[in-house]
Amino acid sequence: MNKSRVLLCASSSGGHINPAIALGTELKRHGHLVKYLGIKGEIEEKLIAKEDLIALEIAKSFKNFVKDVKHYPLEIKEFRKLNNLIENFDVIVGCGGFITFVASCMPKIKGKRLILHEQNVPLGDALKFSLKRADDLIFSFDESKLEKKPKKLKVHYLGNPSGYLMKRTTEIPKKKTILFVSGSLGSTTLLELAINTALLLSQYQITIISGTKYYEKAKKMKKSANVTIISYGKMDELFATHELIIMRAGGSSIAEVIEFGRPLILIPSPYVKHNHQHLNASYLALKGGCVEMQETQLNPYLLKSEIVRVIEDEKIKEMMKNVQREIKKSTSCEDIVQLIEKYD
Repeated sequence: MNKSRVLLCASSSGGHINPAIALGTELKRHGHLVKYLGIKGEIEEKLIAKEDLIALEIAKSFKNFVKDVKHYPLEIKEFRKLNNLIENFDVIVGCGGFITFVASCMPKIKGKRLILHEQNVPLGDALKFSLKRADDLIFSFDESKLEKKPKKLKVHYLGNPSGYLMKRTTEIPKKKTILFVSGSLGSTTLLELAINTALLLSQYQITIISGTKYYEKAKKMKKSANVTIISYGKMDELFATHELIIMRAGGSSIAEVIEFGRPLILIPSPYVKHNHQHLNASYLALKGGCVEMQETQLNPYLLKSEIVRVIEDEKIKEMMKNVQREIKKSTSCEDIVQLIEKYD
């Protein structure tokens, strides 16, 4: 088997970056040369080792790119640099974010293999606008579909490799422990909801992940004695040790949690494009693998009632665990690496 030079593109959210890190880890284990492509000043600089990351000084989104005309001369230089850089790689893997679209537009990507990975039920814009130049598209959810498939594109349903990063454990979670996750970047709405709900749940030990963006603000907020606030850290340890998880409904976060089979309450963000978090949560909720609650209809009292209902009912918890076990694709990372190697 030949060793490939693989460039993994992901930017601006843990949901894009964690699958890329998982694939990179497995690719390195197979002896392939791996680099990551991201954007300067974004969360990828915190999550990816400095020596492995190529960070471009460009806008973080298409919207910002169009608005920020004064940075065009610098960005054109960065695009030229990227075009030359692509020549050094055999396979380009786009895991989402504006950087994936940018990489797919480079002239020198012709003749290279371009693989796209979608973490959510609907296809995101960065991947949608990269489809015509792609060779392979990998969906994470079985119910994902393309409205129109380019002729040369091969579509695969191989799951989300983020679960690969989670350390497998047989540890039994501590009873009456709740983990609120407001995402890798954070959400003020979810953060305030978590802190206010915790005031009504003094019988439980509660950990709140504020996200990197709002950690300093979270530390200053009034909270009850049963609450611990952290920024964003080792999610496998946190998922393993808590009995109930409450979080947003990003595809990568869901893939990580179901590795552990934990009772799950999902609160989709109503602000994301294509309503993808609601579609992710609905997929799992309809099968009985979680409870979905709408942020616009929530208050601390309603959330508290649902928390108590789920965490105190052994049948509900067992059903969620069984459903999650049935739908998870634990070999996703290995399967995607095999797809990359298939054309070495």
